[in-house]
This record gives sequence, structure tokens and C-alpha cells, in this order.
Amino acid sequence: MQLKICPACGSNKIEKNIKTKILREPFAEEKFVVITEFTCLACGTIGDFFNENDESIDAVYKELKKESAENILSSLEELGISMSAIERILGLPQGIFTKWRSKKTDLPVGVLTLLRFIRLCPWLLEVAENNYNDN
Repeated sequence: MQLKICPACGSNKIEKNIKTKILREPFAEEKFVVITEFTCLACGTIGDFFNENDESIDAVYKELKKESAENILSSLEELGISMSAIERILGLPQGIFTKWRSKKTDLPVGVLTLLRFIRLCPWLLEVAENNYNDN
């Protein structure tokens, strides 16, 4: 086993702490992730010295983004706005939501951002459908 040392001072007097962190995304429930945090007993530096948390945090954020998109699409469908209409109006690739829902592809971050704006301001779809004409 490799000796773990503090990246700030080089001491091997390190204490490992397990913590729970809350992660949030708009239009999704918050989720908890267990992270490892280290404290150097010599210099007092605290943090994820060995990048042990990145993978688990990324996985939870991926789940949150999926939940966010699912919730947004469901609420838009309740308003009578179909996924195919959103694709057509915004000029998105046809079937992007179907492929994403069937787990064949990830939903691009830009599309998720657009969905969030549409969820907050559904009238933006009407603006887009009218070629962004302000008349």
C-alpha cells in the first residue's frame, strides 16, 4: 500500500473522514453522496487529497441531470407540448429525446439548459416557432 501524504506539507499524519454531501440540480430532488475528506494533522489542510470523490460525485450529478430532464419533459407534456414538437421548434435532431430516454445517448448539456429555460418560460417555444420574430 502506498503511503499517503499531505499535498500541502508532505506529512504522513493524515486523518480520513467520511462525510455526506448534498447535491442539487434544478427540477430534480436533491441527492446525497458519501465522500472521503482528509485532514492533515500537521498543517491542518482539509480536502480530497487523492481525488477519490470525483467519480461518485459525477455519477450522482449524471443521475440528477437525467431526473431533471425527465421531470421537465413530463411537465411540458402535461401542458400538451410533445417531445417531437420541442425538437422541431428548437431545431434539435429528430428523436434526440427518444434516444436519450432509451439510454442510447446522453442528453447534451445545451439541450438540458434549453429545456430548463422552456420549463420556466414555456412561451419561448412560441417565440422560436415564429422564427424569433418580435412582431
